[in-house]
Amino acid sequence: MTSFSSLRVRLVGTVFLAIAPAGVLMYFFDLPWMGFIMGLLALAAAWFGGERFVLRQVRVLLGAARRLAAGDLSSRTGLGHVKGEFGELARTFDTMAESLQRHAKERDEAERNLLNRALQQTVVAALGQFALVSSDFDALLNQAVMLVSQTLEVEFCNVLELLPGGERLILRAGAGWKESCIGKTTVDASRDSQAGYTLASGEPVVVSDMRTETRFQAQIGRAHV
Repeated sequence: MTSFSSLRVRLVGTVFLAIAPAGVLMYFFDLPWMGFIMGLLALAAAWFGGERFVLRQVRVLLGAARRLAAGDLSSRTGLGHVKGEFGELARTFDTMAESLQRHAKERDEAERNLLNRALQQTVVAALGQFALVSSDFDALLNQAVMLVSQTLEVEFCNVLELLPGGERLILRAGAGWKESCIGKTTVDASRDSQAGYTLASGEPVVVSDMRTETRFQAQIGRAHV
């Protein structure tokens, strides 16, 4: 069982400081009514000490516990800096709340990844079914870019075809692009462009920030119609 020694010391110290002056006066001057005053001071000191050292921290802990029970996993006591038993209890509560919040975030992330995987499998199956029942290749490409952009939640998606000569790529299908660009816009097929670099590497190329990209150059404003 945890010993509330420091809490006891603070409460006893508060009461002692309150009644000590009255005790000194009673000892030296033998005032009979001073005992009554000492009792009142002791009660007042006990109330003040209980309010300051106990009830205030209990209210904070209770409020944080209620918010956590209501679903607010970001609830914290803010008493981690307090020394003694209540500070230890507050730090334990905050650690528990942080652990719950982290586990909830990991669970949500896992559920989101599982949902995304299921959606991706559905899209692949839908494209396969569409390819089996339709002989229109352009329609298949349009369906592919539309579903991919929706699944990945991106604004632009396109399919590029390497033109004879291997120097340029033409936009065969796209989502988010103007209709006038489809079948007319071309981009450089060299390794200096993202499309050309991806084609030459033969594997997916991920770009985190085009402004800091050094493997190739952005083709904004360099496309040709």
